[in-house]
Amino acid sequence: MSRLFRLAVAMIAASAGCFAQPALTALTVTKSFSPSMIALPTVTTTVNFTITNPNTVAVSNVIVTDTLSGLTANIGSVNFVCGSTAILASTGNTLTLSLPSLGAGASCSFNSITITADGAGVFNNITSPVTATGAPPGTPAAATLTVVQPGPTFTKAFSPNVIPVGGGSTLTFTITNNAAVAITGLAFTDTLPASVVVATPNGLTNSCGGTVTATAGSGSISLSGGTVSAPSGTTCTISLNVVGTVAGVDNNTTSTLTSTNALTTQPATATLTVALPPMITKSFADSQLEFPGPGDTTALSFTITNPNTFAMTGIIFFDNLPSGLIISTPNGLTGSCDGGTITAPAGTNSLSLAGATLAASTSCTFSVNVTATQIGVQVNTTSPITAFGGTIIGAPATASVSVANLFFQWFYSESGGGNP
Repeated sequence: MSRLFRLAVAMIAASAGCFAQPALTALTVTKSFSPSMIALPTVTTTVNFTITNPNTVAVSNVIVTDTLSGLTANIGSVNFVCGSTAILASTGNTLTLSLPSLGAGASCSFNSITITADGAGVFNNITSPVTATGAPPGTPAAATLTVVQPGPTFTKAFSPNVIPVGGGSTLTFTITNNAAVAITGLAFTDTLPASVVVATPNGLTNSCGGTVTATAGSGSISLSGGTVSAPSGTTCTISLNVVGTVAGVDNNTTSTLTSTNALTTQPATATLTVALPPMITKSFADSQLEFPGPGDTTALSFTITNPNTFAMTGIIFFDNLPSGLIISTPNGLTGSCDGGTITAPAGTNSLSLAGATLAASTSCTFSVNVTATQIGVQVNTTSPITAFGGTIIGAPATASVSVANLFFQWFYSESGGGNP
């Protein structure tokens, strides 16, 4: 072969190489369910696909298929984000996504395809490799749809919800099944406020099964591995005793309630108020009255104090006067007590305060006039003072006044005080 011929062949080969198609890389496909977890009775969600051409040249005959096991697609709901050339077809439970061509570096999305699940379960869904003319097959795309039972209802409550410092309350957690099947693997934690601890003994009762941890003297409660039985509407409860150690309004919120086969339930919240008792003092304006005759009158005053850093409601006390005193006519009532009702009928020997409210760290004062009706030292003690519907009880108040014999004092004075 002549040297000239070989040169010509080489030049032709080089020229052909200048126009050769560059090697194509595989296209990519991604998919996702939105949302990827749904709870019965809802059984529909949407699925989205995106096909991307990473090459510097356009490709043709792009195809990817997706067989939906346990799922059904409604292709009429698709939203194409790539132009009108995209094609979505469905044969049985298989979707076919195709593009006559896809430009260099371009992407095409098939969005919001409605998917219906056959029922509860975990649906692991994988596409075919994405193919295109002249390109190697791409990696399949995978996504998982989880269809779970509806989450149970989760509540908690303190009873009573107002207690004195050092007093006890029963804390109850209630879980209600909203599904047709049992909900298993129930779990939550509850960190109590710093001023509340689990009582000793804790008085624990549990109908939810699993393991409840509520160590006496601690500030933490937890459940793991619990079950609430079918059918829908079935409840289980966990109850235990707690103690309030410091006055305050304690808002207590649990963690979420999780399970193995139901949607996660939002935390449960309850409030426990730990209160110092209201305080009452009373006094007579005069230390001594005189009787008989028209009878001396003096003012009897009461001061009620809220020692807490929060408001107290439903403040009540009663005062039955001793037999030697009655409420004057008129009663001379002065003062008030923040919306409370003061009852002091003239001519009787009883008075009361009901329904009063005191703001944090405040007090109120009122007084009535009383008249002497009997000689002697009249010792007057109120009932205990209560608040919050009688759940918080304070000490009674006591005061005394002396009623002297007017005739004896006159005779003593007229006779020279007993001097001979």
